[in-house]
Amino acid sequence: MREVRELLRLHFEQNISARKASQIVGIGKTSASQYIAGFKSSGLEYLSISSLSDTELLQAINAQKETENIRFHELSNQFKYLEKELKRVGVTGKSRLKIII
Repeated sequence: MREVRELLRLHFEQNISARKASQIVGIGKTSASQYIAGFKSSGLEYLSISSLSDTELLQAINAQKETENIRFHELSNQFKYLEKELKRVGVTGKSRLKIII
């Protein structure tokens, strides 16, 4: 979390781009962009970051991601059924594809 805090500091205090800040901190540019976007969508002020614990900061960054993905929730509701079907005797690779599609 130290890297995430440093990434946010570079981006918000020094106006460094997500790509450049990710290089400085040493994390991937995609992850850096996701951390910054998650923090922006959390609605928190940057100045409040120092009063947050690591767990609270992580929850704030990921809160939007967990609640927004409706397609994942629909798919995850089907996992038990798919698992049951794939364990049936006689289910081949071709029929597995039909079940998933």
